[in-house]
Amino acid sequence: MFIIVESMKDSQNSTGFFATKLISEQSLIPAIPNFDHSITGFPLNSTLSFSDSELGIPERLMLGKRAERYFSEWVRRSSEFDLVAENIQVIDQKQTLGEFDFIVRRKSDDQLIHVELVYKFYLFDPAVDGNEFEHWIGPNRGDQLDFKLDKLQNHQFPLLFSEAAKNKLENSGIDTSNIEQQVLFLANLFTPINHQVDFQEVNKNAIEGSWMNLDDWVRTANSEDIFAIPSQVNWFSRKLEQIEWLTKTEIMEKIMLMHTKKRSPLVYSKDVSSNQSRDFVVWW
Repeated sequence: MFIIVESMKDSQNSTGFFATKLISEQSLIPAIPNFDHSITGFPLNSTLSFSDSELGIPERLMLGKRAERYFSEWVRRSSEFDLVAENIQVIDQKQTLGEFDFIVRRKSDDQLIHVELVYKFYLFDPAVDGNEFEHWIGPNRGDQLDFKLDKLQNHQFPLLFSEAAKNKLENSGIDTSNIEQQVLFLANLFTPINHQVDFQEVNKNAIEGSWMNLDDWVRTANSEDIFAIPSQVNWFSRKLEQIEWLTKTEIMEKIMLMHTKKRSPLVYSKDVSSNQSRDFVVWW
């Protein structure tokens, strides 16, 4: 297999998850505030971590589901919140209408909160027409920020007010008469190399690196550095440990192979001082 699949049994992934910034300090969804992290500092507490093996996370569990496991464990260990329920599927006449990520209870006032967790990697493409949200796309162009915001605003949060959802929650012992709704949208943002971009809505502190095509990567990558391509489920980490590092020539072969499959790898670089950085090398 062309991706180096490593087994990260320690805390690299959860540490990276908790270091991730909000996509915006103010919620991008009208009438839905950000998850209130002012009491606890979440997600600014980058010192909190626990191992995947400690949580019993399967090695190939998808990145989004891993993020949910980390947040779930954080709530369990929190002194301010109780975890009431998670991953609640709403089914009506054998049709799945949607799912609630989390229902938590704020201990200070017993307030129930429906929290939707979003964990994304977006690249700013200046060539895209439209508003700022349309410029932020997924590494393989199969995702777009405005699509996600539309789904949250017009499907995931309104689901709470459907009869099917009310029946599901109340049958689970959850009082639906007074539930607040909040979003925790965490993002790793990447901007085009050597290109100034202007954006106002998203959090500039969430910029993690650059993206470039293969020609630009070959031109700018330092031949004295070593490189690695972790599997997608381990993209949380800002600093890789348990992985094989390769030369520029060796990693270029793997990048090219991934590009034939229309996949954009997240390439980590490590210099002679062991400083690490990460950038996307896109196939498009």
